[in-house]
Amino acid sequence: MMKIKIQEIKDRGNDEERIVLRVLEDCNLGRYLVLDTTFDKNGNISNKNRHVYAFGDMPVRKGDYVVLYTKVGNDVRQTNANGITSYFFYWNMLNHIWNNE
Repeated sequence: MMKIKIQEIKDRGNDEERIVLRVLEDCNLGRYLVLDTTFDKNGNISNKNRHVYAFGDMPVRKGDYVVLYTKVGNDVRQTNANGITSYFFYWNMLNHIWNNE
């Protein structure tokens, strides 16, 4: 069973572009990757990965949010008043990668 799910991809194609993940069970981010695949000539998902982001070892708890921005920045963590932690990571890409395809 997946312990993290994609909640949404926000602001595709602009400087605030990011993917928002929700932690479903306590786990370690170091076991997860985010990647952007391509499609073959028939429109099927290919096995060619153009962009890959590997999270480092970090324990996360059920209910936490993990936000991965495409842009350049410094990773930060914020604990909210409700005890949920939001982790903000930066891919440090110079171009947008998420589109509608």
